[in-house]
Amino acid sequence: MLSVIIPAHNSESVIERAIHSALKQNKIQIEIIVIDDGSTDSTSQIVKQFGSQVHYIFHKQSGPATARNRGITESKGEFIAFLDSDDEWLPGHLEKAITPMQEDNIVGLTYGWAIRKDEQGREMIRNYHSPSRNSWHTTLWPDPLQCTSSTVCRKKILEKVGGFDESLKTREDQDLWIRLGEISRVIEIPEPLVIVHKQKHSYSTTQPIEQMRADYFKIIDKALTRAPKRYAQKQRIIMAEAFRYWGQHALYYGYVTEARQDLVRSIKTYPNISTFLSLAVSMLPTVVLGILRDYFSKRL
Repeated sequence: MLSVIIPAHNSESVIERAIHSALKQNKIQIEIIVIDDGSTDSTSQIVKQFGSQVHYIFHKQSGPATARNRGITESKGEFIAFLDSDDEWLPGHLEKAITPMQEDNIVGLTYGWAIRKDEQGREMIRNYHSPSRNSWHTTLWPDPLQCTSSTVCRKKILEKVGGFDESLKTREDQDLWIRLGEISRVIEIPEPLVIVHKQKHSYSTTQPIEQMRADYFKIIDKALTRAPKRYAQKQRIIMAEAFRYWGQHALYYGYVTEARQDLVRSIKTYPNISTFLSLAVSMLPTVVLGILRDYFSKRL
């Protein structure tokens, strides 16, 4: 059996679509668990209309990490698939996702690509053109083509690493993927199997940048402490990549001073042509930066 875990918070407008996409997965025996993270709208009524097809659990709002951990605890499946309430799976996703794990017991995680669909209905492969898609980026962090709704894990491996870190307010999924990758094999399925609907007010897009940055570096500190031998020779690259990433992130959102600071830190830690180029871009006039921002917002 495979357990589908769907955390939901005030998801009345999207939860039905997510559940239907899970029910349409053929050839896989599944249980669907919806963890209602303190919704105050009609999410519960919509979910309960599915009857015994969906196991509904309500608990006090605690964030997605706690909700998903509750789902893992309640699950009965050998495999765990995560699905955000505002996303949907394409037909065949689960079958393709668990096949590598059925063929090789060392595989603890698989992920496919995702199609990002914006509010105007435009579609493209999520993060396909991301500047982070290079070997430097993946020294520590998961491939940016991976997202939570495209990820399926082996439950016993999840339990071994302890599930999601509930002390993290953001990036808790990336932290878990890193820990799973330290003790098991990770397989990429190079085709779109999920539709990620871009929402202006989704949880992941409304968190303060300061919190996301703090959690990012907290995850790095945890990894270096947890597995020093694994990362010792890569520590400079890991830190340089982190500063580069946040420099580019700050630049994208218009925080030019902060961007330059992090990009300079990255260059001092481990020089890279991508960082030099980003620093050069940060020197462009504000109007030009705005044009570039609009361009890349449609491609990433």
